[in-house]
Amino acid sequence: MKKTAQKVIDIIRKNGGEAYSVGGCVRDIILNKTPHDYDIATNLLPEQIIKMFKKALPTGIKHLTVTVIEDGYPFEITTYRSDADYSDGRHPNKTTVAKTLKEDLQRRDFTMNALAMENTTGNIIDYFNGLEDIKNKTIRCVGRTEDRFNEDKLRALRAIRFQAQLNFTLSQDILNTLTQVSLEQISMERIQAELIKIIMSQQPTIAFETMYKTNILKQILPELDIMKNLSGGIHHNETVWEHSMLALEESTKHTNKWQLRLAILLHDIGKPASAIINETGLHFYYHEKTGVETATKLMRRLKFSNSTINYVKTMIRYHMSTYTKSDNGTIKKHTIKKAVRNIGEENLWDMMILNYCDDTANLNVHTASFNTFIDKRTMWFDWQEIKKTDSALKVTDLAVNGHDMIALGYRQKQIGQILNKMLDKVDSDELKNDRTTLLNYATNKTEVIINEN
Repeated sequence: MKKTAQKVIDIIRKNGGEAYSVGGCVRDIILNKTPHDYDIATNLLPEQIIKMFKKALPTGIKHLTVTVIEDGYPFEITTYRSDADYSDGRHPNKTTVAKTLKEDLQRRDFTMNALAMENTTGNIIDYFNGLEDIKNKTIRCVGRTEDRFNEDKLRALRAIRFQAQLNFTLSQDILNTLTQVSLEQISMERIQAELIKIIMSQQPTIAFETMYKTNILKQILPELDIMKNLSGGIHHNETVWEHSMLALEESTKHTNKWQLRLAILLHDIGKPASAIINETGLHFYYHEKTGVETATKLMRRLKFSNSTINYVKTMIRYHMSTYTKSDNGTIKKHTIKKAVRNIGEENLWDMMILNYCDDTANLNVHTASFNTFIDKRTMWFDWQEIKKTDSALKVTDLAVNGHDMIALGYRQKQIGQILNKMLDKVDSDELKNDRTTLLNYATNKTEVIINEN
């Protein structure tokens, strides 16, 4: 991609224009990171750029941006521009052509992103001491911090996200301004996108601590904010907040799946609502069930997809499950099959990671954390063997079905109940999975099931 970016720059210059690599790609090169993309700034107008390239799309023509596809790579090429007034706290009311590169760079958010490079390697143009800030690992705004954040309120979250991604320090001006920023004008979809990037950063807990200390967490995740001073109860020496942060930090070592990291962050989100004090101390009975309700409301508010919501709900709902062992210390087959039915085979390994992060996120760490990891890993491998030989992994694998139950006189709402009872019996080897045995069992149990309903 780097060579192609240079090719695009050379084409623009050969046609009489100025062209520079700008923004995040320059910052990444300085940090010895491979840029994900290259943005290019030029003094030429979009219509001039479009004539130069075979494939040029007017993707942001309103803001003087053209996307050029070269060698299969997309490049955003933007005319030097100056933005005027941001009445909606997010987008400029008017974008006008600027005369110089410096005018273009001075409208950008942070000094580390207000850099330009004459080529994809070479002389760096730095009007706002961005190089010095990168050297000092400091995030500082171009110009007045209040002005930059008032123009685009999302920059508040971007600053925090960069702090977590780069392990940089926010300037005192930014920290002070964050306490005054209102994010009401920012769409939930954009907040969600920044939250995912924060969760997937190198140091996500740094970002959450910053959000708590300023005014940000209370605005976007009040359900987490109230966990800060809540004791962890009789089994923890840390607060619920500290526990959640420790678990999230541990998750960065074990998974790059953002949905799982989100579930780990929210796994104890139900504790504030379920807290109860009795003669033995502070407890959080059934907080996993309360957590499902709280997390669902939170995720719907932030416009997460239904698939993400269902996944996180499942992980929270069953993260407190216990696993019955046989006399020889192995987890019972019945227990493994039930766990898989509850959480789904595709989530079994993820649950192992969540449980491990949960157990190690304890200032009073004990060997149970490692034992949980071993148990779950063994359970995953045991499940692979069960699949090879077991004849009934789910209700539809039984030798009888719902039509058989109807023929025996079961009402519609009872059918699922009796079939699941039979599956449990087959799992525990109390019944064989053959038609005669299961029909006999269902016939003998008809009155009991009807009475239960």
